Amino acid sequence: MYSLLSGLVKYVLKKDEYCVLIIGLDNAGKTTLLEQVKTSYCHNSTQFPLDKIVPTVGLNVGKIATQGVKLTLWDMGGQDALRTLWKDYFLSCHGIVYVVDSEDEERLLDSRDVFLKVCHLSQSGCLSQGLSSFPVGMSFSRFIIFLSRDVFLKACHLSQ
Repeated sequence: MYSLLSGLVKYVLKKDEYCVLIIGLDNAGKTTLLEQVKTSYCHNSTQFPLDKIVPTVGLNVGKIATQGVKLTLWDMGGQDALRTLWKDYFLSCHGIVYVVDSEDEERLLDSRDVFLKVCHLSQSGCLSQGLSSFPVGMSFSRFIIFLSRDVFLKACHLSQ
């Protein structure tokens, strides 16, 4: 009887779990974004000094639990050598956040090229299993991209 009630309580209190991959070029602000999100949504989390953030070598993980959802954020390093590892995480994620540095105008074209490669992977079916179960109707070619309005206008100008 106890195990039946215990299982029922676990089922009722269970939260949906989703994994989101945060990618972009190195020094784009992925870890800063992760730390800001953790600070905003985790009330027991203390503010990490943003001037102490160093380049990610490998992976940083942040976990957020809010309103019936557990969200795991994977902050992947953006160096050339680490970008080849991104595709290994695509199948396990439910969403992708692509971060663009709004101050680094010299690398804007590089960022666009890397983003287009990621989009190509999504269209080739590499992302099909993971992203198909994302709860808000996210398709393989939809991403969340963080950039400023000025950078967006410059990117549009560069594509012409």
